[in-house]
Amino acid sequence: MTRCDCLNDCGDDPLLQGGGVTPCEHRKKRLQGTEFVSLARSTTNPSEVVVTLSKAPTERNMQELSRRLQNLRGI
Repeated sequence: MTRCDCLNDCGDDPLLQGGGVTPCEHRKKRLQGTEFVSLARSTTNPSEVVVTLSKAPTERNMQELSRRLQNLRGI
């Protein structure tokens, strides 16, 4: 079986959903690893923060996100 061939974002290969391909090592690590992929202040609007998640957040994740957002205030 071939590995996934995602084009724009990790996991966007439609064959992943149907089991037509196996996930690559990057996808496996992303699914098992931390939910927060990145958290950064927007370069065009300093009051905007961009959050990227690898899976749906839990209540605990939202608390962690809140803590990280509070730490961004000083940047």
